[in-house]
Amino acid sequence: MTAKTAAAPIAVSITPNYRMTADERQYVLKRKHTVDPSRHPFKKPLEDGPIREEWRDVGYYPLNHGGLISAVERAIINEVNDTTEARTLSDLLVAYAKETTRVRAEITVAMLPHFQRVGDAPGTTE
Repeated sequence: MTAKTAAAPIAVSITPNYRMTADERQYVLKRKHTVDPSRHPFKKPLEDGPIREEWRDVGYYPLNHGGLISAVERAIINEVNDTTEARTLSDLLVAYAKETTRVRAEITVAMLPHFQRVGDAPGTTE
């Protein structure tokens, strides 16, 4: 009998700075961080260390519809909060709406191949 090995989680980009993975128990929201070893606050500076990007866990959500929606909404809100120049509540809400529309459009485009159009016979393609 062979032991089952866990497959590496697939990382799904939600915004430029947030992505999500899932394991057998939960969705994991990750945020991109730029790490400069020469500027580490608690260690001796490493002048020759390369600047690199890391994806760090920022949230854990149940593996159900509500958890998925919550993780995506948090990524959208955080992305807008990190990047907007809004100065009024109205401007902030417009920025949230634009980012939400962009993410929904990406999801729709990604999901289209998985659904047949009404009236298509199974197994037929154009």
